[in-house]
Amino acid sequence: MLIRPAYVLISPARNEANFIELTIKSVVAQTVRPLKWIIVSDGSTDGTDEIVRQYANEHSWIELVRMPERRERHFAGKVHAFNAGYTRVKDLAFEVIGNLDADVSFDDKDYFLFLMNKFAEDPRLGVGGTPYQQENSTYDYRFVNIEDVSGACQLFRRECFEEIGGYLPLKGGGVDHVAFLTARMKGWQTRTFIDKVSNEQETFSDWGADAGLRLSVGTSPARRKTNVPGIDRLSQTRADAAIDETSYRQPDLFSFAHCNVLLKVGIGGTPPLLFRC
Repeated sequence: MLIRPAYVLISPARNEANFIELTIKSVVAQTVRPLKWIIVSDGSTDGTDEIVRQYANEHSWIELVRMPERRERHFAGKVHAFNAGYTRVKDLAFEVIGNLDADVSFDDKDYFLFLMNKFAEDPRLGVGGTPYQQENSTYDYRFVNIEDVSGACQLFRRECFEEIGGYLPLKGGGVDHVAFLTARMKGWQTRTFIDKVSNEQETFSDWGADAGLRLSVGTSPARRKTNVPGIDRLSQTRADAAIDETSYRQPDLFSFAHCNVLLKVGIGGTPPLLFRC
């Protein structure tokens, strides 16, 4: 008989008042709820905190953490918010930790039950998740690497997450990609399970507004911009980030080698990092 792992969730949230209530309702409705869910408001000013506080008062396993307002906006801020949530759960007894974006919802009440069973079945599964859809459009995994796990709802075995050192605070983005590639580099299995799907509502991330990078969430690989200098067109490689040509800067680039063998990241002025999987 499989022993289902306990899990915790962390949701960095920046001005998600339009979406976060549906996210909360989706998790509350799950047949297998998290041991703890930390929702970190990253200086929200739009009523996000009030919505979360209402549900935290009703459910003891939901907790709101408030980060101070800040002027600078970049994707590293999301990592800092995640880490603030991690400090609230690190002493708990859990086996799986997940990043859940604050605009993601689930139609299936057994979504997390399904994923926890996958972690129970494979002790070498380090990172797991599912495809996400937006406006009825879903990635076609006949043309996308099934070992790439979306950051919208990205779950880690705790041992794996600690071994890779958590998320890297890259200002320009690519945080979720670096995480699962580092996990593979260290020998962990990573997998997107296409049996389930989550719903992503937002099309533009507030964290990336000033990072010199625009995200096109939910855009199919065939529709991504491919005529940007320094970006190889690789139809079978998944890159959630579509770099806006008007804000692209030559030193700030993603370079995804075929079959995800190599990833070079040099974003937001950070030195390039080289990963081999």
